[in-house]
Amino acid sequence: EFFEGGFQQAARWGDWKVIRPKAGAALQLYDLREDVGEKVDVAKKHPEVVRMLEEKGNGARRASVHWPTALDE
Repeated sequence: EFFEGGFQQAARWGDWKVIRPKAGAALQLYDLREDVGEKVDVAKKHPEVVRMLEEKGNGARRASVHWPTALDE
C-alpha cells in the first residue's frame, strides 16, 4: 500500500500483478510474463485471478489508525 499522494495498492503472485490505483477503484491485472511494461490490463480476461488476489489482499490487510483508508469504513 502507498499513501503518498493518495492511496494505491499493488501485489504480485508469480507472473501476475494487481494494482488498485485509488481507493474504491477496480483492480487492474497484468501478466508480467507477457507484458513487463504493464501496458495491457487483462483483468476482464482473468476474473478468477483478480478475485483470488483480491481475497488474499483483503485477508492480509489490517486497518490502522495511523494510515486510515476508505477501505476501513
